Amino acid sequence: MKSKFPKHIPFHLYLDDKIYFVTSSTLNKIHFFDTDDKKEIIKIRLKTSAEKYDVRIYAWVVLSNHYHLLLQLKKSERLPGFIAFINGGSSFELNAAENKKGRQIWWNYWDNCIRDRKTFYKRFNYIHHNPVKHDYARQCEDYQFSSYNHYIKKLGKDYVE
Repeated sequence: MKSKFPKHIPFHLYLDDKIYFVTSSTLNKIHFFDTDDKKEIIKIRLKTSAEKYDVRIYAWVVLSNHYHLLLQLKKSERLPGFIAFINGGSSFELNAAENKKGRQIWWNYWDNCIRDRKTFYKRFNYIHHNPVKHDYARQCEDYQFSSYNHYIKKLGKDYVE
């Protein structure tokens, strides 16, 4: 039986005032954001998009070919616009800087609704340890493109770990 859903396009469940774990990956996992300046583009877009779409970001990390977010949306139907603002804007900025107008950077995004406290903290820790997992840093605190150090300053390392 043929599926009515297109292949490789994730289903999105939109529920208001819920927490989501979101991952967005570059096309073919290409490392488009391979310098600090390029990662900074996404970091700034994340902050601007959160303000624009009234999104609370609990945790985030930006790597060279994907990013992860743990966020809460008051109005769930705003998630596609929130992601489009980040991905579309970062694509435009990167392509302008590299004189590659129209090049596709991002593939898609995946989201999972967080249903309990245990899963929240599992994703929270996954996000913060992602740079170590992918050999971007030896320790979480060595990586500047994540919310980890914010929590260290705010709550202390013992609490965060």
